[in-house]
Amino acid sequence: MKLILLLILPFNLLAQLIKTDSFLIAKTSVNDFLITNTLKEVNFDEISNSLRLDVFSYYELHEKYDTELKKSIFKKSNEYSEKLNELIEIKKSCLNNCRYIEISKEEGFKIYDYDVNKKGFLVNLGFKIKSEVNYFSDKYELKSIPIKISISDSQGMGELYFDRKIFFPCNENDASLLENERDIIKLYVIFKPLGVKKVKNLLFLGYYDDYITTNFIRFIIINSKTNKIYFDKNFSIPKSSKN
Repeated sequence: MKLILLLILPFNLLAQLIKTDSFLIAKTSVNDFLITNTLKEVNFDEISNSLRLDVFSYYELHEKYDTELKKSIFKKSNEYSEKLNELIEIKKSCLNNCRYIEISKEEGFKIYDYDVNKKGFLVNLGFKIKSEVNYFSDKYELKSIPIKISISDSQGMGELYFDRKIFFPCNENDASLLENERDIIKLYVIFKPLGVKKVKNLLFLGYYDDYITTNFIRFIIINSKTNKIYFDKNFSIPKSSKN
């Protein structure tokens, strides 16, 4: 499973140019993206710690300041103030820029056969336990996506794991290409981080996990060799759903 970080342009420029030192997407026409270089893998904890302004976790200081007294004294120092101010700027950048993740086959991503009556594909976005059906990859909440939940047949564990499926409209010409190239199709989910919330872990009683809430979601299904886009859609989040 890979998480990709994209520190890029404001959303009104997103369709025109997306660029980092290691990744470039430039929209050249309605159906084509130019993708060059390698994708940049990022640690989930870096994003979570910056949003929570957790100086000790972000700068890996827990071993050095391993008691509450040591931490309390350090918080009164100029060094702590400098690191906190630096982290505040990192948080601002994190909230004002978009990220994306690739939904991988390891997570259960699958494109089913084309439905000639409904004119589109049913896509499995992967399996999760029931409490995590609205989360993807390393605990990113994508709650605005109109998914349908069903017990996962592939896992064979009863009602423990659930598949998340969504329908993608597609014309027959594009569908004939996509259906024969499913092994090289990739799904990218682009979003902006909104904050961090704790969710009760249903497998381990008394434990809570951090999840990143999101503010904007865009799905792109693309041919990884030709860069042809088969599906590109925004899913806005209702104001009442934002945390």
